[in-house]
Amino acid sequence: MQLSKTTPTATSISYEQYKENLKNREDKGDGIGKEAFLNLLVTQLQNQDPLDPMDNAEFTSQTTAFSQLEQMMAINETLTSMLKLQNATANVANPLIDAATFIGKTIEYNSNTLVISDNGISSISFYAADAAASAYVSIYDANGSLVGGYELGGIAKGSNAFTWDGKGLGGVTLPNGTYNFTVSAASAAGDAVTVGTYGEGKVLGIKSANGEVYFELQSGLVPLDTVYSVRE
Repeated sequence: MQLSKTTPTATSISYEQYKENLKNREDKGDGIGKEAFLNLLVTQLQNQDPLDPMDNAEFTSQTTAFSQLEQMMAINETLTSMLKLQNATANVANPLIDAATFIGKTIEYNSNTLVISDNGISSISFYAADAAASAYVSIYDANGSLVGGYELGGIAKGSNAFTWDGKGLGGVTLPNGTYNFTVSAASAAGDAVTVGTYGEGKVLGIKSANGEVYFELQSGLVPLDTVYSVRE
């Protein structure tokens, strides 16, 4: 029986056509993965003309291209993972290494926070733009309620510090916790004197959390970006 040549139900594509299609996809930003490549190759084999099958050299060329594509994708995934790891290491390790040079030094940082803990009570530190005849410290709990107040008397221009005894209104000893404070000051003429609050302490260690670097003090953790002064 003589076989007649029939028209295939699907149009096959050559490797050159496939490369052209791939280039067009890349130009449009629409990449093709190895699954799509394999589907194209299988479809081509299923729909080839039995009287005019695919050339062996062409088939070998296509399968080789598929193998190379898979290897290139694996290499790309490996390089991407290595780059992410390198970036993560650089973003965390380098700031930690730099900040470690502060260990043992005393830092000053923007803060109006007080801490009462088993390790002691942090001091109240503030900077006066000018000398003042009177100054008053107000202390608030975490809810913003006034729990303590102290009259400091006259203060000097520049840095000042007040050691809080941890007692609130009525002489009651306040429990461990975090408190906030404000300082108001006035000249002898009754004019307000600008006062800025800050904290200070010796750096005991360095910690990293949520992508941020912190100095560990006896009173707690201080964000790196709030520090403005360092001294021996």
